[in-house]
Amino acid sequence: MFLLTFKVNASVAKTLPPDEVTTNFYHSYLVASDFELAESIKQSDAAVDLYTTKHLQKLKSLDESGSDYFTYSQDFCPDWASNIKSSQPIYKGNTSYVIVTLGLDSNQSKFRVDLVKDGEVWKMQSVNFISRQSPYCN
Repeated sequence: MFLLTFKVNASVAKTLPPDEVTTNFYHSYLVASDFELAESIKQSDAAVDLYTTKHLQKLKSLDESGSDYFTYSQDFCPDWASNIKSSQPIYKGNTSYVIVTLGLDSNQSKFRVDLVKDGEVWKMQSVNFISRQSPYCN
């Protein structure tokens, strides 16, 4: 069922505004962690390929921090995948950014996500950590 949903999301991705791109990405990316390891890697890689630029994919591959590039954490909070909020986009030509909040209350983490328009498609270009409330999901 997830694969069918993901294929539908891929066909709609061309028309999504930046806030929906980031929300869809984080949902797909975080939900993938619920699968067995091989399927989890496959699904998270598919989300990265669909919603991010080649530049960001290269940054992710060069990251040696030991934490997840998109969450700046080693562990995901259980409520992150079901509680994702993206702010209204701020546009400047073919670029934009949104503030993404994962989780509720004491589990909240915030990120600034910069996006670029690649043809007709908004794609994530960079992710920058802003803040974290939880001492557990980090």
